[in-house]
Amino acid sequence: MSELRRLRLFIQVAEAASFTQAAQSSGLSVAAISKNIAQLERALGVTLLQRTTRSVHLTDEGRQLYQESRAALAALDTALLDVRHKKDELQGVVRLSCVTAYGRYALIPVLPRLYARHPGIKLDISFRDATQASNRRDADIRITWGESYQTDKVCRRLCVMPLVMVASPDYLRHRGAPRHPDELAAHDCIGAGLVTGVAARWVLRPAGTRRNAAPQVFQPDGRLIVRDELETVIDAALAGLGLTVVAEPNVTGHLNSGALQRVMDDYTIEGHSDRFAEIVLQYPRRGAMSARVRAVVDFLLEMLETR
Repeated sequence: MSELRRLRLFIQVAEAASFTQAAQSSGLSVAAISKNIAQLERALGVTLLQRTTRSVHLTDEGRQLYQESRAALAALDTALLDVRHKKDELQGVVRLSCVTAYGRYALIPVLPRLYARHPGIKLDISFRDATQASNRRDADIRITWGESYQTDKVCRRLCVMPLVMVASPDYLRHRGAPRHPDELAAHDCIGAGLVTGVAARWVLRPAGTRRNAAPQVFQPDGRLIVRDELETVIDAALAGLGLTVVAEPNVTGHLNSGALQRVMDDYTIEGHSDRFAEIVLQYPRRGAMSARVRAVVDFLLEMLETR
């Protein structure tokens, strides 16, 4: 038995002033406790207890050890309990809602690190793009478009996704590539549907012009509008159904392989609002968060903010 365990037994005897009562509370025999106290005394080289047939009294050395060790052991027990409670709290399910493409290309690749750091945490992730769709189920944390800021949540911008206009080589071969915003009306343009019911506008500025320069705004009005799972505009473009605007990181592989080509590279493409291309992390305010949700939020900010 370790000296720490013997010290705990000594404190029990001192507080009970009885080997018998200490034996009852510890589940050991009186003989076992007496043996351990004697071993502790030999290790320290002092007598801690004066024993008679009727009573147990602390010696001066015993009283000093009791007073100093009692507070130290209480602090140790508190520390152990705090760690145990924290471990228990960092277990369970955290529900997360995430825009689809960003979830695939940014969130999923960092999850092995999360599970290595917090093995007791489980994630229940819903991949959705439209704002109204993300409200169909409750979520502890949301990674969403900047336009869906919630005033009752903490909102942190993770990044701004650069936008690019793309089309398949087959479409461009048959219809040609527009070179000016005025030519877009003559093309099949694949739109992304907003909660308002209309397709997102495309805001175009000549590359190199100032941000405050007047842009040209185009409202897609083609034969295809995609809603909810907005990444489907990429599949539509790959199928040759027309031009579309999409976050550039989501089509890097297709651009590199030649499956899609950039269109109107002389223009900077912007969303229909300043927040359209922002990816934001939304989570409850500190007082409303469990420890496991806080752990996931801290991890996501560490891994994804400004990425």
